[in-house]
Amino acid sequence: IGVPLLIEKAESHEQWDAGWNYRGMGQFGSALSPLDRLMIALGRSGDVAAIPVIVKKMEALTAKDDFSHHRACALALELLADPAAAKPLAEHLMKPGMQGFVHDTLEKARKADSESPGGTVAVETRRDSIRELAVARALFRCGDYGDLGRQTLGQYVDDLRGHFSRHAKAVLETPLKKKRP
Repeated sequence: IGVPLLIEKAESHEQWDAGWNYRGMGQFGSALSPLDRLMIALGRSGDVAAIPVIVKKMEALTAKDDFSHHRACALALELLADPAAAKPLAEHLMKPGMQGFVHDTLEKARKADSESPGGTVAVETRRDSIRELAVARALFRCGDYGDLGRQTLGQYVDDLRGHFSRHAKAVLETPLKKKRP
C-alpha cells in the first residue's frame, strides 16, 4: 500500500540529492541520503513496480557521482532480484569509470595505490572496488546479463585484498533465491 507513495516521492526528486562517499576511518553520521533511503525502501518492499523508478535514478548516475547513490540503487535492485533489472544493471556497470578496479597482481595494486591520494590507505581504490562489487553482485542476483556479473565477481575472486576475494567467492557460491510467485 505504501509503494505508490514511495514511488511518487522518489519521482518528485528531479535530480540526486547530496549523497555520501565512502571513506575509511572517517565515517561520521549517515551514509545514506534521503533519496538513497527511498531507493532502499523500494527494494525492501518486494514490489517489482518499483524497478522503473530505481532504474531511472540509476541511469542518471555516472562514476563521478556519490558512492551512496550507486550502492542504494544496486542494493534496491538486488533485493527485488528481478530479471527485468539485469540489463539496466549491466549497462550501468559498463559506463565509463565503473569497472576495472580489481587488484589481482602486485603491479596493479601498487599502481592504484600510487595514483590515489593517500597511498596504501587510499579510499578511492577501495570505494571504486566496493561500488563495482555492489553493482556486479546485484546484476548476478538479478539473473545476470551477458554473464557480466559472474565475470566481474570471478575477477574479484582473485583480488589480493582478501575481504573482496572472499566476498565475491561467497556471492558466486550462494544459491540464487527463487522468485516469489
